[in-house]
Amino acid sequence: MSYKPSFSQSLTLDGLKRWISSELVRISNALVTSSQKTKLEVATAEPSKPQTGEVVLADGTDWNPSNGRGLYYYDAGWQQVGSGGTGTEVNNLTTSVTWANVPDANITASSVTQHQSALSITESQISDLGTYLTSHQDISGKANLSGATFTGDVSVGTDKKLSVGEQHTVTGTRNITGGYENTVSGDNNLVVGQQNTSSGSFNVMFGYNNDALKNHSLAGGNNSQTVGSSSLAVGYACKAGQSDRWYSTALGYSSEALGTAAFAGGRSVWFGGTYKTMAEADGSFAYGGGPRVFENAPNSIALGTITQCGETSPSGGQTAAQSMAVGFMSKAYADNSFAGGNQSYSFGDTSFSFGNGAVASKGYSNIALGRGITTPVSGGNATTVGAVSVGQFNAYAVTTQQHFSVGTGTSDGARYTSVYVGPRSSSNSGIVMKALKDSAPYSSDSSAATGGVPLGGLYRTSSGYVRVRLA
Repeated sequence: MSYKPSFSQSLTLDGLKRWISSELVRISNALVTSSQKTKLEVATAEPSKPQTGEVVLADGTDWNPSNGRGLYYYDAGWQQVGSGGTGTEVNNLTTSVTWANVPDANITASSVTQHQSALSITESQISDLGTYLTSHQDISGKANLSGATFTGDVSVGTDKKLSVGEQHTVTGTRNITGGYENTVSGDNNLVVGQQNTSSGSFNVMFGYNNDALKNHSLAGGNNSQTVGSSSLAVGYACKAGQSDRWYSTALGYSSEALGTAAFAGGRSVWFGGTYKTMAEADGSFAYGGGPRVFENAPNSIALGTITQCGETSPSGGQTAAQSMAVGFMSKAYADNSFAGGNQSYSFGDTSFSFGNGAVASKGYSNIALGRGITTPVSGGNATTVGAVSVGQFNAYAVTTQQHFSVGTGTSDGARYTSVYVGPRSSSNSGIVMKALKDSAPYSSDSSAATGGVPLGGLYRTSSGYVRVRLA
């Protein structure tokens, strides 16, 4: 009930009657209203004489019994019993409290985990434990793994093999194999890739379908092979060494270094047939497109395209040691010979040919320089030693000895030697001027000039005299 009496201001009896009648109506109305709801005034100060069971609504600001705005009842002190609006229920658990049900949402995670260090679960309390280890293998002295990093020594198996991948065949010891279908029968090998085969020991291999047949070698790429020990073959279809030829290197495409300490690099070429880059002799070097050093040319060098030092089946045991061929299809067939340029050939020892189609005939120390030049030859051999031929398209098929000759022909079918120097004697200078002999005769300098003889040029008279045109 909410009723607060008003004060009468009447000074007459009738006025007093009306005031009493009005107050009775207010009391009746208050009684009727309280049956439907109860309205509490907000208290801004503590009642002066609180009674046990008295309920008040404290404003929480001017008067705060304990926990801010809310309903409080008096029982030897003000106790909060509820809230309205933004108020919060406060449960004091210091006294005896009985809860019939606590909603799951009201139990915080920290309420459960705060005591986990004090929990103890025994084996008998677990119903589905299953099987488990009661002891472990002794790992003292083994590698320590921290995260993804090994520290300390690592030993793999009793035979010290480490294989990564699948379908490897490894019978040796201390091998590391990675990839697919590699075969290792030696020891101390490192093989990575697919279908590589190491039959020796201390080899390193990578790539596809490579072979290392001996020891201390490196084979890599595709279809490359080391046959000799301490050899290297990297590229495609390269081959280094033989069973009795070691220390060789083959690089590139279809290169073969078959001699001891030989080197072959570059590639094979097609020119009416396949030419591989090959170094067959000991200590030989071949580099380019199809150059070849044959087995009878040790310590020789072939550079360029389809150049050649030595030959397959030399007659009379001919060798081409320390020879050199450079350019295109140039060939050095004898010891200490040199052939360079385009299709130039040196057949004799210490011979030299350079140019376009220059040929140093089979004889000692012949030199051919120029185009279509060949040092004089008779019956397949040089007519002399130390011959030098220069110019172009000289007439080389002669029986005379020509130590120095100058060719002035225009083609292979129109060869001509203008002058040569043959053997000298007390009766013969050895100087032959065939072009002068074959030229037209002139009677004077003026007629020679008309005929095209330049100043300082030689001409002959019909009587057999040789003159120099001076005017």
